[in-house]
Amino acid sequence: MNTLSARKPAKLIRQLLAIFVASISAIVANVIFYFILKNLAGVEFIAPSESRSLEVSPLPYTDVIIFSIVFCVGASIVFLITANIARRAASIFVGVSIVVLILSLFMPLKIPTPPIPMATKLSLAAMHIVGAAVIVPLLVVIGLPITSIDPEEI
Repeated sequence: MNTLSARKPAKLIRQLLAIFVASISAIVANVIFYFILKNLAGVEFIAPSESRSLEVSPLPYTDVIIFSIVFCVGASIVFLITANIARRAASIFVGVSIVVLILSLFMPLKIPTPPIPMATKLSLAAMHIVGAAVIVPLLVVIGLPITSIDPEEI
């Protein structure tokens, strides 16, 4: 077995480990942030009810976990594609992540304001920032070999 074919499984294992560590870290960070906002800052986490738009229901921490998992799956797919295809994987992944983060901030802000307080919407948007601030650097640092990260890219 030559060195090139021996590196491919090691590279994939490193990338999968990065995805696992980054995803768990982002989920834990968002749940902690949720409880800090809810218990210390008094943010009321409510969401529109599925049955009627004017009715609201509490947003439990399990929903934070589910949405964080979806966020992590999306980031992981983009990371795997860029890490295995692009020459400047770190800069491309970070650039795409920033664009997606900016676009994702509009999702909580477009929830109708009368039933949902602005503090809740801003807190949900802040959770997107927390998740990105955890998952993006961890994927780059753990998932990419040091030789592929050019200091001028960062």
